[in-house]
Amino acid sequence: IPGIGGQGLLGSAVPRRLPEERAIAIPASRHAQDGLVMDAADDGSVAGGVAEIVAEHGRIDGLVVAAAPSARTLDASRNSDPAQVLAAVDGKVLTFLRVANAVIPAMRDRGYGRIVGVSGQNAFLTGNITGSVRNAALIITAKNLADALAGTGVTVNAVSPRIVSGSPSFHAALGK
Repeated sequence: IPGIGGQGLLGSAVPRRLPEERAIAIPASRHAQDGLVMDAADDGSVAGGVAEIVAEHGRIDGLVVAAAPSARTLDASRNSDPAQVLAAVDGKVLTFLRVANAVIPAMRDRGYGRIVGVSGQNAFLTGNITGSVRNAALIITAKNLADALAGTGVTVNAVSPRIVSGSPSFHAALGK
């Protein structure tokens, strides 16, 4: 299972936990120290990364996309600035869509696959237009892909975890 965005708190947690379920987990990011170096903003890099995984492992059963800058890094003074909203949608939603589109053909051909996009609670809250729009757009994108893939054996979901921090309890839950 490739985990795109394998450097952040959630993105790094996925490949640490999946081996406990006897899954091969491959973290992927632009700066991967352990895993696949892949820039999910670049179509060629995504295609090359997916091809590399399929060549080495023969298939991709699942994909988790957690790539996006933390909502805490968004400039609150630019909350309704269209440029910031557009950059946030590009960094989260289009990354998810780009990588999902790259793995879907192989999953559809096998009749099996799981794709998960990590959204966030900002999709359901007001007060942060940028965070709300990027997370809601990911949920809508996942729903559209899920509907389009119905009956193929490929499922698409979005998850919206509560606020994640690097607290000791978070690390304890991950077994660190």
